[in-house]
Amino acid sequence: KKTTKKKHRPGSSSSHGQDFKVAIYGQVHSALTCPPEERTEEQIQTLVKESKMMSAFDKLNEKQLSTLWRYLEYKKIASNVRIFEQGDPAEDYFLVWTGCVSARVRKESSDSIRRASVARALALETELKVNYMTAGETLGEAVVETRGLRKASCVTEEPTELLVLQKQHFDQTFQKFLQRAHEEKVEFLSKFDCFASWTIKKLTVLAKYCRERKYHAGEVITVQNAPVDSMYFIKTGVVSVLRTLSVNNDDNDGGSSNERSAGVQIVEQ
Repeated sequence: KKTTKKKHRPGSSSSHGQDFKVAIYGQVHSALTCPPEERTEEQIQTLVKESKMMSAFDKLNEKQLSTLWRYLEYKKIASNVRIFEQGDPAEDYFLVWTGCVSARVRKESSDSIRRASVARALALETELKVNYMTAGETLGEAVVETRGLRKASCVTEEPTELLVLQKQHFDQTFQKFLQRAHEEKVEFLSKFDCFASWTIKKLTVLAKYCRERKYHAGEVITVQNAPVDSMYFIKTGVVSVLRTLSVNNDDNDGGSSNERSAGVQIVEQ
């Protein structure tokens, strides 16, 4: 008895999986770009499901997140766009959906950055990049304060998608959560010996510049000889510090040597 082997159509199963991913992305994007006041309950639940693992939302329950999505507005911004300036009134709160935003402070007190074009401002080196915010992170915490002013300018480093929360809606939803998170950050920093003599006021200012980042086991945080632009405080997990060593192959002069790679690496997440 002859049997015929059913021919496998290359890529048929993967194609189905890809179609499914495209459909899901379409649902999320449609809900995301819809004006907040027009979002349906189904769209809100789609956004809740998609965003609940983001670091900015990981301490919110689904009810709180549902309320938030009734106010969050979507904006897509090109690279190298100045979102707001240091010293501006803090009117809105921002969350990075995709992309990267840098926080920059003026090197000296002047308003030259306002008069200069972006290219000229960079050429003048009037600003120092003090932080980077990527997907799931927030910017514009000065909105917490009454009549607060921006502590830094924020500029897109690449095409970026932002979620915007107006001050009035921020006060109704996110303020209590953010205030509590800030207090926890101040409490955490106060436990370090290097800050033992610092007042709560000074720690509060420092905490505004600190960002929480999560790294996976085996991930490299930084490498030896890289420019020093950040200071890290370990909240949980174990980190190993590796240093480059020169190893001689023989004891004679002129013997070759090998350099081992080095850096700071996560041992446990």
